[in-house]
Amino acid sequence: MADPFEDWESAFDAGQQVRYARNIPRRSGPHAVPPETSSSVEEGASRVPAQRAQHGTYSRELLVAIKAVRAASRACIDILRTLSENKTIIKDDKSPVTIADFTAQAVVNCILANEFPDDKNVGEEVSEGLSTENEGKTLASIVSHTNHTLSSNYSANQVMEFIDRGKYEGGAVGRHWVLDPIDGTKGFLRGDQFAV
Repeated sequence: MADPFEDWESAFDAGQQVRYARNIPRRSGPHAVPPETSSSVEEGASRVPAQRAQHGTYSRELLVAIKAVRAASRACIDILRTLSENKTIIKDDKSPVTIADFTAQAVVNCILANEFPDDKNVGEEVSEGLSTENEGKTLASIVSHTNHTLSSNYSANQVMEFIDRGKYEGGAVGRHWVLDPIDGTKGFLRGDQFAV
């Protein structure tokens, strides 16, 4: 199966301009993309100036973020293929969380920790409760999927530490990353739309 994310990475690696997969009309109004960051390629199409991304202030961060989201997306798709194994946990706020949520957060936080060890992360999930006897199988599955995705051999404690890097509360001081590991968990569970 072709990698749906490959075009982005190869275009950035080559330093070429990246075009959206679909012709997306430009937005207008208060949230419109400023003209200096997006320009028309063809009528109704947009592009991201990769040259600017390659040499801009946050070019390394952008490439690492793309790498992290691609890896987490692959993990989610792999988990979706084995949905019967994808146990759902109901959080205190009555929202569902799956092994894909935990795995995606562990994968992204691991990649960010390796590239930017001093950066903080604001994440949605915490590992609390995963190491209990009742959730031992869930944790083992999260560790297995995380290691498979990252081609690594992290222990359960290390994977829980990656998940818990998301415990930072954010604020106006210092730099931090914000992650919703799966936005649309209910859609994910239905095999419908979700985002990392």
